[in-house]
Amino acid sequence: MTILLVYWFTGSKKNFGPNLYDRTKAVEEIIKDSGDKTISIIGKGKGSQFESFTDNYEYLLWFYGKNPKERGGEVLYILSEGKRGITIDKR
Repeated sequence: MTILLVYWFTGSKKNFGPNLYDRTKAVEEIIKDSGDKTISIIGKGKGSQFESFTDNYEYLLWFYGKNPKERGGEVLYILSEGKRGITIDKR
């Protein structure tokens, strides 16, 4: 059971989407790109219909000191997860 939970939380199996390392790199890119501006993030694509889609990114942003606004940030980042990894579009 413990091994299964580790795989689930870290995304070690390919079936669970991007892993923690990839999500952390995406968040670091968002933080670097946004500078001092406020940000909002939304999801796009498979799985984004669920409100929890961006939870991992929101937590990591909070952890690194960059709290995203639910709406109305100066910069909007649209995140999608696919076979090629995480895609970040900026609006």
